[in-house]
Amino acid sequence: MTTKIKTALAASFLALVCAAPAPADMATAVVEVKKAREAKDAWGKECAIKAQHPTDAASPVARIINEYINEELGGSYMGDLFDVRAMAAHYIAQCLEPGEDEEDMAELPPGEDRTEIARLAETDAYVTYEASTYVFLGGAHGVDNYDGMTFRKSDGRRMGWDAFVTTGDASFKELVKKGLKAYWEVGTDEELEGMLILEAERGIDDIPRPQAAPLFTPEGMKLTYQPYEIAPYAAGMPQFVVPYAEIAPYLTRAAREMVKP
Repeated sequence: MTTKIKTALAASFLALVCAAPAPADMATAVVEVKKAREAKDAWGKECAIKAQHPTDAASPVARIINEYINEELGGSYMGDLFDVRAMAAHYIAQCLEPGEDEEDMAELPPGEDRTEIARLAETDAYVTYEASTYVFLGGAHGVDNYDGMTFRKSDGRRMGWDAFVTTGDASFKELVKKGLKAYWEVGTDEELEGMLILEAERGIDDIPRPQAAPLFTPEGMKLTYQPYEIAPYAAGMPQFVVPYAEIAPYLTRAAREMVKP
């Protein structure tokens, strides 16, 4: 697709995207479960889960979102998907089960395993959830991870990178560069390159797309990189939002229809 065509598509899409009255959000509840295993002869550990979940058992999309929450937590819970407290308790119990090597870790600082799943955005067309985890098993620092998913309300369809026609074009990679420059508040390719750790075969014009799913928000598409994915741990999780007017040429028809006013 030529740059001129993409520019024209973006301009026409910009005319469609405008503020619309906020619809009523899906009914949700928040479950929070935390439990610690005291350090004695074995290694101490604290496990915590906080999950905001839909409560309308008659809604197909609510069940699908609760399935997603179950899968994010591990996928082994076989009970009622709307009994999220029982779901969380199941995974807390798993988290606290002693591992094979933990006797050798008794002298280490207590471990942590925290997960938080929450609604990030909602419109009349979609609802977006985000999931954050932090695990500390000893060492210099813990491990953070961020992910999420957008669900089409009409049928619960999950919308991740399959919402894009392509992400390999040079022009799409320019959007990624632009977003990362904004994240680090730098203006040149040279400054941006100094922030990154890329594979040897990749250059500043070939930054990979994030591993985490793109997330639909009212402001645009949120893209997030994990620690170490493209930058040192100290850089955190580089993330930015690309306005729909700019990212529209790369979206499928189904994705564009979800963000029309």
